Amino acid sequence: MIRGIHSLSGRRRTCSILVLLAATLLPARSSAQAPALFPEQGEGRSLFVNGRVDYQLASTGITSGFTRKLMRGEFLDSLTKQKVLDRLKDNNRFGGHFQGGLQLGINDSLFGKPGLAGFIDMRTRTIFNAGFTKGLFQTVFFGNRDEAGQHVDFHPFNMQYLTFQQVRLGIIHSSDKFRWGIALSLLKGQRNMQIETTRGDFYTYPDGSQIDLDIAATMQESDTGYVDMMTVAGVGGSADLFLELRPSEKSLWRLEIGDLGAIRWVGGQAGTYDIDTTYQWEGWEIDDIFSLKDSIFGDASNTDSIINSALPNKTKEAYISRLPASFHLMYRHSLADSNTVIQAGAHYLLQANYAPYVYARATYKIDEYFTAGGELAYGGYAGLQVGLEFALEMGAGWKAVLGSHNFTGHLFPDGANGQGIYFALNKVF
Repeated sequence: MIRGIHSLSGRRRTCSILVLLAATLLPARSSAQAPALFPEQGEGRSLFVNGRVDYQLASTGITSGFTRKLMRGEFLDSLTKQKVLDRLKDNNRFGGHFQGGLQLGINDSLFGKPGLAGFIDMRTRTIFNAGFTKGLFQTVFFGNRDEAGQHVDFHPFNMQYLTFQQVRLGIIHSSDKFRWGIALSLLKGQRNMQIETTRGDFYTYPDGSQIDLDIAATMQESDTGYVDMMTVAGVGGSADLFLELRPSEKSLWRLEIGDLGAIRWVGGQAGTYDIDTTYQWEGWEIDDIFSLKDSIFGDASNTDSIINSALPNKTKEAYISRLPASFHLMYRHSLADSNTVIQAGAHYLLQANYAPYVYARATYKIDEYFTAGGELAYGGYAGLQVGLEFALEMGAGWKAVLGSHNFTGHLFPDGANGQGIYFALNKVF
């Protein structure tokens, strides 16, 4: 544990701490919504290939328009920032994911056993989530001038960023009324950073002559030497399972539990920072977070330089990070016409700044080729969310699906708190 007081002469070092905190508010293209961990039951002994890519970003207060400007490095005007600030509560959430991959499998008679199916899939995944206070956002994006003589509470603040690749093997057993499945995964860690505060207070003197940041936190990060997809910065494993009950031909209950696992991060630079320090410096203000590397840090234009200039020495050692475990319960029912399917469910992620997520959706098969659906949801990383889905049967076993769990962010970026898109292309042989 490191304690100390850093004076005004260390302004470049001390400003870095808040830039680090600000960087955690930047969205990573990084599952926030209810997952589909296992393939649906097919007909006959058929082979299938499923490809899918999707992303989701959501927040309790940060708008899609604000997020887009941050991603593009655009100037953040006062009106844009104020709209977000007015939406924020004392404590807020932000999170999302990005994933893409390919799945191959057989629907039945695996190893010649009726009722047994199997699959293998390969995916690359990024998971991001953060919990932050309104005071942190206001100080980072508006500066400290309006906070003279006031204490701003940065605690609680926590963040998790995780990028990894996954190879998964699974089996599914089916009978007339019951299905169950289990899948085991090998995980290759690419990049990880996680931060959690135990204390965080920011104070500006009334005359603006001095600013104090009192912070205690733990930060862990993987080896930063190489961060491309070929990097093996960590190794781990996980398990998924599901149980499905079919009371009738037209209805089913399903429970899925996923991402029960962890990654052990190793390598020359993997390690932990234990921070317990008071910093002091003069006033400042952020208008464009992406210009800070030029206006404040000069040549320190990369992330490692900024972080290393502000943090104490790292304890270089392997550490373990757990995946956000996923729990999903859903009910599905086909109406009498068999063209309309309704579904309702609840989803939760452990240790991911995630609120219980509930949803209801309906799909209608318009003709033999085209299906459309809609979804209403609440929770997760945001409040009310509206989704759409369209599916097209293209013949010869091909099917394409395009949808969004929250499309309002694309239409109303200054009013919606999230956005996302998913696309799937499936082939049955």
